[in-house]
Amino acid sequence: MLSMVSIIFALALGALTVGLGFHKEIPKMTEQTSTYDLFLNNAQDADQKQVEELNPTLDLSYQLKEDEDTVYFNQEQFDEEPLNAIYYDTTPKKTTYSGEELANDEAKMDSLRTLLLPEQQGKEISMVAADEFNELNQASSRLQVVQVKDFMAQKDAVGKIVAENVKQNPSLAQDQFSMNQKYDIYTLYNEMFSGLEFMGFFLGIAFLTMLASCLMFKILSGAASDVARYNMLNKIGTRMSLLKKSIRREIVVLFLAPGILGAIHVLFGLKMFTSLITEPYAGIWLPFLIFFILYLLYYLLTVWLYTDIVLEKKE
Repeated sequence: MLSMVSIIFALALGALTVGLGFHKEIPKMTEQTSTYDLFLNNAQDADQKQVEELNPTLDLSYQLKEDEDTVYFNQEQFDEEPLNAIYYDTTPKKTTYSGEELANDEAKMDSLRTLLLPEQQGKEISMVAADEFNELNQASSRLQVVQVKDFMAQKDAVGKIVAENVKQNPSLAQDQFSMNQKYDIYTLYNEMFSGLEFMGFFLGIAFLTMLASCLMFKILSGAASDVARYNMLNKIGTRMSLLKKSIRREIVVLFLAPGILGAIHVLFGLKMFTSLITEPYAGIWLPFLIFFILYLLYYLLTVWLYTDIVLEKKE
């Protein structure tokens, strides 16, 4: 019975820990796959008051002009304020690209291409000098990129601006595969992992209820046969405080042994989730604390019920 309880304990604590791990993984994965908290196409038409209310830590605008085949950028602006980008080695890493680097490397230029409108992404991108850019006859527009202090705290406000950006640029609404905005990436990951997060919590509580109930009923089922033993101790003059202390010690061993073994299983078993969770051991104290508080409540309830049965005649 104790072996079965220790296995269920490991499953329950593991499910709760992994569930919390998925909850923490959402902002981490969002951060690793996005460069800016917000970017606005045709920013000259956007409501800048909404952007100012975000109190951005970074607010840059890059001018661009376009014709039928080419999108032109002022290279000097990127030399002064390099473009934030992500490159993939063994893990995603953030870097910056100057105007010269973008002009000489088509792969790096793709980092800028992802920020453009769908109809612009298929065109050639050209970095030109400031004088040449000013001589172009096409109308100028702006690509605005923004960083905020705490994206998770301000995600709702950012989401409203993203929705306005889509309204002002209808082609974004038609492109169902456009997931370049950080808010859209967060929403996608949240939808993907929230179900797994719920399953972790649900299974954790379900297994905890199962194991604690099995352990409780195992202990209580033998309580009737222990009545005579405690009556005998009572008759020979054993103090009531010692009898209650003995009960607590007996039961704590039955709860503590499978609990410790199950916790050890979880600490080793979390290594199985390194492919799904970047830091499976981060903040592990929280699920352990939640679990052991609930486990302690079951222990106290069992002690109270057991004491009421075996010491009933004395009372």
